[in-house]
Amino acid sequence: MFSALINRITEYIKLKSQQIKLEIISHSARLLSHVIVVGFLGVLGLFMILLLSVGLSAYFNEVFESVYLGYLIVAGGYFLLILIIAIMAKTGVIQNWIEATILKAIDQREESE
Repeated sequence: MFSALINRITEYIKLKSQQIKLEIISHSARLLSHVIVVGFLGVLGLFMILLLSVGLSAYFNEVFESVYLGYLIVAGGYFLLILIIAIMAKTGVIQNWIEATILKAIDQREESE
């Protein structure tokens, strides 16, 4: 009787460890798929920004009848954007926003499961 109980306990532990392994594999696969999709969208977004920047620069070149002024204007816009983001990062605004967004996404994910 005692050995039967030990056998059941060891079988339960084996099954539980297999279940945990399968859950880890499932969560890892889901996380990896999200990372791949976000990475793909990020690359496409960068291409879009690059092409829009070149187009906007060419438009400004035509408007100002210049060969290079449009590129300088667009580069200046990016410089201002980088400056604003750097100031926000130094004050911690961006980190707080990212942290709140991640926590909100985790909370929503847990509610849906």
